[in-house]
Amino acid sequence: MLTFLNKGLEEVVRRVGGIKLYGSYPTVTNQTTIILNDDVQDIVSANFSQGNANAANTGSASPFAQGALVYPMFARSQAAFYDDAAGFPAVGFGPPQEYFIYADRGTAPTQTLAVPLQAQLGLVTGTSNGVIVEVGLTYTNPNGETTIGPVADITPTTVQQAQVLSPQGISNASGYNPYAGPVGGPYHLQSASPIALGSPFTIPYPLLTVTLPPVTNTAIGAGTGGALLMQLYPAAITGQVNIEYRARPMLWVDNTTTSWTNLDTSIQEAAILFALSRVLAFRGRISEWSSVWKAEYEAMCQDLKESINRRTIPRSGQVRDVRNRGYPAGGFFG
Repeated sequence: MLTFLNKGLEEVVRRVGGIKLYGSYPTVTNQTTIILNDDVQDIVSANFSQGNANAANTGSASPFAQGALVYPMFARSQAAFYDDAAGFPAVGFGPPQEYFIYADRGTAPTQTLAVPLQAQLGLVTGTSNGVIVEVGLTYTNPNGETTIGPVADITPTTVQQAQVLSPQGISNASGYNPYAGPVGGPYHLQSASPIALGSPFTIPYPLLTVTLPPVTNTAIGAGTGGALLMQLYPAAITGQVNIEYRARPMLWVDNTTTSWTNLDTSIQEAAILFALSRVLAFRGRISEWSSVWKAEYEAMCQDLKESINRRTIPRSGQVRDVRNRGYPAGGFFG
């Protein structure tokens, strides 16, 4: 029965044109690759955004933030991508303009997330004792937390505090935790709860000294469905890549908070009806499907298709097309 239900999910998603979702992946300076979440089946569109304008470039990277700079990104074939990137990485870094999806890999669901790269630190106005501070980060997801990544240090003045930038987004990481302490440690957790990827965090003063970083990586669940890799050109600056994508149905019609797609009840019901058709056919009773259930199944798929189309059409005025200074009415937003 589970096999029929899973086939039902695949079939209903195919009939309605795919489940279209949105996702964002924070980037750090000189980042060239993004590992997309397991549920990403293919990319519909992508753009790169920098957050609300400020000198330190540490604000929200949302493309809808006031003052956000949004740059369209275009998918390229392997040959075209590497032709355009001739001399890469000598061109330096900036807003990515092109991407190439170059691998799909399946890994065991017990694999753990990689630890974050070395923390990137800056200074903001505040109060401290003017003593050097070291900071390291961990990734978090619903299953747990990684061990701490490489630490970095910075020396604020007495009228400054250290601020750590978000680590880059990676597949299946939902947030990060900052740990800080004196040179050489020990390092302690500085936030009451995990911080959303893409958001900076100001290290408090005085430093918290309660929770030490984990000694075991418990952030399992990486790579459960195979991950697509997105190569960027040129290498990214601090900001985020925003994608609209078709999600692959996963987790056996799971509508809990742990499901990647959170399929609504109508899609689940249509999948169950399709599974019913397979059961009746298997038992030699396909005439019952044709006379009783088929019309309801077809009507439900049509209704879902129309509903999904309405939900996924961009609203006018949300994002400006920087290529021609037009609003969402042209081909780029079609």
